[in-house]
Amino acid sequence: SHSAAYAMVTFQTAWLKTYYPNEFMAALLTSDKDNTDKVVRYIDEVKRMGIELSPPDVNDSYLEFSATTKEDREIILFGLGAIKGVGRSAIESIIRTREEDGEFTSIENFVNRIDPSKVNKRFIESSIKSGGFDRFGYSRKALLDQIEKIVDTAKYASTAKKNAVGSLFGDDEEITSVALTLTNSEEYELKDILEFEKDTLGFYVSGHPLDEFRERMDEL
Repeated sequence: SHSAAYAMVTFQTAWLKTYYPNEFMAALLTSDKDNTDKVVRYIDEVKRMGIELSPPDVNDSYLEFSATTKEDREIILFGLGAIKGVGRSAIESIIRTREEDGEFTSIENFVNRIDPSKVNKRFIESSIKSGGFDRFGYSRKALLDQIEKIVDTAKYASTAKKNAVGSLFGDDEEITSVALTLTNSEEYELKDILEFEKDTLGFYVSGHPLDEFRERMDEL
């Protein structure tokens, strides 16, 4: 009976991995997200299967790993909860904001809609380093170089919304929104991006420091 039960589970998981590979591997990563050794092994398997693994995204990511379609590509997204040092309340606040009022359209839109008491500087900095804001068209270097401006704008926007409560024009977006003008710049070198990802996620997502030697290593 013991062997039969394991055989059944093996058949079921093999079937899921064959016909729903993205969903299966996302679930597997989520189930062992606190076990670094297992996650590293699963990520290697994801890459071997030819599945694209994408960094967290403030618009698409949820708390856990998830299978999704992005720009007509089937991918596995890191969950926002995979970012080291990020509080659950910040993640829940962002997801709730997205679900109530739609996705964030720009970095300016993001800082005007978040609650800076929950989505603090640590969250924004770690999210930038892990790729969470890549979709908005700014390099990670540009965002990190101007992070104080981003954080201050979020605080100003929050204060403006509080001051507008009860006023005649309280619901007017022009009154409660604060402009954010950023200067873009050249991106970090890949080795720096990989180091940021290792620090914030515990893993390399955009590549691996040994990728340039992969062909030579395979020959050995």
